[in-house]
Amino acid sequence: MKSNKGITLIVLVITIIVLLVLAGVAIASLSGNNGITQKAQEAKTKSDESLVNEETTISGYETKIETHTNGGTGSATNTNGNTGSETTYWQSEEFNLTLTSNTISVSFIGHSESQDWTIIRQGNIIYDEETEQINAEIKEDGKLYLYWDFDPENAEETSVFTQVN
Repeated sequence: MKSNKGITLIVLVITIIVLLVLAGVAIASLSGNNGITQKAQEAKTKSDESLVNEETTISGYETKIETHTNGGTGSATNTNGNTGSETTYWQSEEFNLTLTSNTISVSFIGHSESQDWTIIRQGNIIYDEETEQINAEIKEDGKLYLYWDFDPENAEETSVFTQVN
């Protein structure tokens, strides 16, 4: 009796067919409309578009910041953004306001009580030191606008002051 130790022709043909099917599936997944290469190209395009949009947005914000910190009227600032020891006095219909390089003091006209804020002043923009939000600005019309809710864009409670000599 002979022992069969080799591979039969049928097993060899089946193995080759299986390998061809696997190769076809691999090639199809790499190419075509839904292939990995096409999806990678689409992801790169979207990433490039997002980068351009982000750069445009950042540039717009930089322009707005530059306009707010350097625009308008008022005294020149020194290197740390403060106006030195200059004290200015402002008045609205209801309030008196005293502005120095690092504080705002607001009081009702005819009352001795006042509200004081420690501030950071950068040009004509005045930030509340504690919350780091804008709470006042001197605009191009020469008036000081005090935002009671710290939001110049949507300020519902704003007091407008004119400078008193």
